[in-house]
Amino acid sequence: MPLQSKYYELCCSQKSFLHDHILEGLNCKLVAGIIEQIITIADGLRDPKLATVQEKFGTWEKILKSFQGLGMNVDFLLARLEQLMDISSKSKRHKNATFERAIAEDETRTLEARLLEAKKTGNRLDVEIQTLGPSTENLELKFQEMAKAPW
Repeated sequence: MPLQSKYYELCCSQKSFLHDHILEGLNCKLVAGIIEQIITIADGLRDPKLATVQEKFGTWEKILKSFQGLGMNVDFLLARLEQLMDISSKSKRHKNATFERAIAEDETRTLEARLLEAKKTGNRLDVEIQTLGPSTENLELKFQEMAKAPW
């Protein structure tokens, strides 16, 4: 679709020309370039691939705000951009939280396995201690007696 048609559609959606309040005295080629850039951004905002446009959000916001300062009516594009940035941010936080949860679950399984192993070792040592019989103090006394016993 030609740029003029796209610009006309944008203007119709807002029921006014986007350039109605453009600063007086701006070069017409500059204004045409601004309009072309606005159309490019509007097309980009309609791109269904979140990852594709996510990296451009900050740049687009700066560009649209500068065009707004020149008198272009781009409030509706800034509003849409803000909504998309909010959704994108939530999506990113959701992915990060899901990833972190998976790491925590993995770590929990590892710790549970280590705890089970430690309990098994403790039980094995309990059995060994019981089979060895008397306490170490009694064994120490028996050792001393044996060491001091006559030949």
